[in-house]
Amino acid sequence: MPSHRLYSVRCCLLLLLGLSSTVRAADHFLTIGGGNNAGNNQVSLEKNVLFLERYLAAAGLGAAPHEVLFSDGSAGERDIEFDDPKAEPPKVNQLLARVFNHEQGLYSQYRVHAIPQLWGAANRASIGKWFDTIGTKIPDGDRLLIYFTGHGGHGNPARNTNFALWHESSMSVNEFGGLLDRLHPKVTVVLVMVQCFSGGFADVIYNNTDPAKGLSSRPRCGFFATTFDRTAAGCTPDIDEDDYHDYSTSFWAALHGQTRTGKTVPNPDYDGNGRVSLAEAHAYALISSDTVDISNKTSDEFLRRFSSLDRKGRGGLITADVDYDQLLKLAEPADRAVLTGLAEHLHMESPNRVQSARVMATGIELRRKFLGTRKERLVKDHDALRPVLQTLLRNRWPELDNLFNPQATRLIQSEGEQMIRLVESAPQYVPFHKQEEDLDKVENESLDLERKWVKCQRFIRTAENVALAANLPSLATPEMQQRYHQLLGAENTQFGEAPKR
Repeated sequence: MPSHRLYSVRCCLLLLLGLSSTVRAADHFLTIGGGNNAGNNQVSLEKNVLFLERYLAAAGLGAAPHEVLFSDGSAGERDIEFDDPKAEPPKVNQLLARVFNHEQGLYSQYRVHAIPQLWGAANRASIGKWFDTIGTKIPDGDRLLIYFTGHGGHGNPARNTNFALWHESSMSVNEFGGLLDRLHPKVTVVLVMVQCFSGGFADVIYNNTDPAKGLSSRPRCGFFATTFDRTAAGCTPDIDEDDYHDYSTSFWAALHGQTRTGKTVPNPDYDGNGRVSLAEAHAYALISSDTVDISNKTSDEFLRRFSSLDRKGRGGLITADVDYDQLLKLAEPADRAVLTGLAEHLHMESPNRVQSARVMATGIELRRKFLGTRKERLVKDHDALRPVLQTLLRNRWPELDNLFNPQATRLIQSEGEQMIRLVESAPQYVPFHKQEEDLDKVENESLDLERKWVKCQRFIRTAENVALAANLPSLATPEMQQRYHQLLGAENTQFGEAPKR
C-alpha cells in the first residue's frame, strides 16, 4: 500500500478513536426559515420546519433545545402562500390572466403560519439576539445544528451569497460567519442549508469566511442543496407533500427512515455500521433527488481548495478518468454508493464512466440549446398574438384597460361568459392556445433534460472528489490532512436514535 494511503488510514483510525472517547454534552438546534415577504413565503417552507420537528421527535431529540425563527414570528400576519386545488379561479379569470399576461399569483391564497412555539421572527434582530443570548451559553464540546429553509440570492463577490430575511435585506455568508464567531470556539457547528446559491456558505470553514485567510480553527461542517452559483429546487405553494422533490425532503427522509407522508425509504447505511450519518443522508439525496440541485458539502469545498487533479497523468496523481473499478476501490462507502447509484440511473456501463457522463452532458446541452431557440420563437409568436386578443376585449369592454377599475371587476363577474366566447371564437385563439401547449411541452422537456444533466454533474463531481481525496496526501501537509479527516469526522456523525426500518 502506498505511504500516503497508509497515512490516510492512520488518520482515520486516530480520528475514530478520538470520537469514540469523546462524550458530547448535548445537541442544540436552531432553525431559520421563510421568505422575505408573504408572496415569497411558500407553504413548503413551513412544512420543512414541521418535517424536521417530526424527525427530531422520532430520533429521541424532541426535548433537545430547539429554537425556530420563522417569517414574522408571532406577529400573526397572513404570511404563508399556498395553492388550494379545491379553490380554482373562475374560467374567465384564468382566460383573462393568460391574455393579459398576469398569471403570477392567480391561484395564491394566504394564511397565518402553523408553526407552534416560535422563538422569534426570521430577521436580524431575532437572529442576533439568539446568538447573543442562547448561542453564547452553548458550552464547548456541544454540537449545534443550524437549518435554514428559505430563499437565497447571488453573492457580491460571487461566493458571498446570502439568505432572505423577513421584510429586510438578506444576510450574507460574511455576516453570518461573524455571528458564528460569537459561539464558544469548540462548539461544533453543522449547517444544513437548502436555499438557492447555498453552497457559498461552505466558506464558513475559513477564517472570516475568506479562503485566502486559511482554515478556521473552529469545528464546522455543512451540507448545501446546491452550489454557490446555481438556484435550488423547492419553495412551492403546493400543499400536497407527495409532490415535494427537493434536497431537504431527501436529506431528512434519509435520517428519519421515512418520507414526509410516512413511506419507508431505502436504508442509506452505506458503511453498514447500523446508523445513517449526515454524510450518508447527503449521499442519499444525491442519488435519489430528481431535481436541478447539484448538492455539495464542506469536505467537497476543502478538496477543491487544497487538492488537485493531474489530468495529464504526471506527478503520481490521478484523475477522475481512471478505470471505474479503481475509482470505486478508492471511494469511501457513501461516495461509492453515489457513483454506483447514479451510474445505474444514467444507464452507464463503460469502463470510463466519467467520460461517458461528460459525453452525455454535452449531448444534453446541445438539445437544450435547440429547445431554448424553439422556446424563443414560440414566445415571440405568442406575444405577437396577445395584443390582438387584448384589443378585442378592450373594444367591447373598455374598462378592461385597467383590471383594477371597479367596473372591470363588476363586468368580469356579470359578463364573464361573453368574454370567454369572444376570445375563444377569435381566429387568433386557436394558435394562441396551441402555442401555450407547445411552450409547456418545450419547458417540460428542457426541465427533464436539465435533471438528467444534473445527475451527470453529480456523478462527475463525486468522481472528482474521490480522485482529489486520493491525491490529497501527496499535496497537503500532515496537518492539513488531519484537518480534512476531522472535517470528514464531523460530516459522518449521527443525531439521536437510529430509526426503525
